This record gives sequence, structure tokens and C-alpha cells, in this order.
Amino acid sequence: MTTTDTVKKVGFFMQLQNKLQEAVRQGNERKLELRKPDGETLFGLNLNVSIALAFFLLFTSFVPLVFLSIIILMVMKYQFVILKKGSSSS
Repeated sequence: MTTTDTVKKVGFFMQLQNKLQEAVRQGNERKLELRKPDGETLFGLNLNVSIALAFFLLFTSFVPLVFLSIIILMVMKYQFVILKKGSSSS
């Protein structure tokens, strides 16, 4: 392996780290809310927490239950809304 190859690999990992840090920062600035059809917010979670929870549920045996729950909520016209923190648009 030459020095140029090493520099390219280090540069790639630095770019990857920077992109991940940016994604985490943006996730911390947003939240996921579940709203009733009348617009009342049932709960809100930090977007990063929501994504981590989704990955956890994906790798457990709760997948059919999660899909069924989401379908039921959508049929009942509940909304999943992603907002920037501090905004409260309806």
C-alpha cells in the first residue's frame, strides 16, 4: 500500500465521519410527532431516538406488530409529522 492510498482512505473516513456528524446534528434539530386526525399531538420524539427505536424494532421479533400498528394508524388517518424543533405547524 502506498502513501497515496493511505491518504485516500483516511480522507474517505474523514468525509464519512463529517457526514455522520451532520446527520446526527440535523436529527437532533428535528422531532417526529404522531398526531390525531384533529391535529392534536399524541407524542413527539427526537428524530434520532425515533430512528434508533425503528432499527431496534427491525432487528427484533416485533416487526409484524409494528407494521400492523402503522397500517392501523394510517387507516384511522393519524399523521406522522417531522418538525424542526421550536416550530409547531399544524
